[in-house]
Amino acid sequence: MQIDRRFRVSGDGRWALATDGLQWVLQRRDRKRGNRSFTSMGFVRTTKIVLVRVMREVSVPEAVIEELVLDLPPSFDHWIAYGGLAAAGQPDTRQDNGEAVDSECA
Repeated sequence: MQIDRRFRVSGDGRWALATDGLQWVLQRRDRKRGNRSFTSMGFVRTTKIVLVRVMREVSVPEAVIEELVLDLPPSFDHWIAYGGLAAAGQPDTRQDNGEAVDSECA
């Protein structure tokens, strides 16, 4: 099982985009409860248009939507083809079995 890799976080720190290698994952942090972790709110394997629709359905503010999807290619498949995490400035440090590795030890 692969872990979610967060590659974009909104300026207010409440919303994030991540991937599990198979799809984009929309995540939300609930600060009211003192929760510092993110909860997955939506999963999109298809297009950026669908991702935006899902973001609106869970009440992500329009300014945050624009911030998070800025420069994303039109589909998840394109995102992967263009380098996925590496293109987002987040090197993929997982081994072939999906386990995280310590970049200092690799």
